Formats: sequence, structure tokens, C-alpha cells
Amino acid sequence: MTAARSIVALSRNVYWFFCAFQASKALHTSMLWSVLRAPMAFFNATPLGRITARFSVDVNVVDVELPDQMNDVIMAGAAVS
Repeated sequence: MTAARSIVALSRNVYWFFCAFQASKALHTSMLWSVLRAPMAFFNATPLGRITARFSVDVNVVDVELPDQMNDVIMAGAAVS
């Protein structure tokens, strides 16, 4: 029984890792293309540090916080039923 739980937990973690990786990749690509296509006035008005901070915060949320939140939702749903 313990081995089965370990296998299920490992497969769940691997699945969430790949889902989070794909979501982070899609978000980063979308943000990058938006910034690269921005007019020059955007770069004159927005400091480079603010752009970099926006990228790092959003990617951190998708990489770190979203998988934990989804895991909590699934575990709460499993506990209810």
C-alpha cells in the first residue's frame, strides 16, 4: 500500500512539474513577444528593471505558487468525497 501511494505521489508531482513548465513557457513566450513588439515610446517610459521584475514575478507565480495551489485544491476535493 505504501509503495502504491509513493508511486501515485511521484507521478502526480511529475505531472504537475510538466504542466507548470508548459504554463510558464507559454506565459514567458507571450510576455516576451508583447515586449518585443512594443513601440519605442514604451521603452522610453518604462525602466528596464520594471520589465524584468514583471517577468520574474509572473513566472515565479506560475512556477512556484500555482502548482501548490492546484495540489491543495485536488487534495481538498479528494478529502470531501
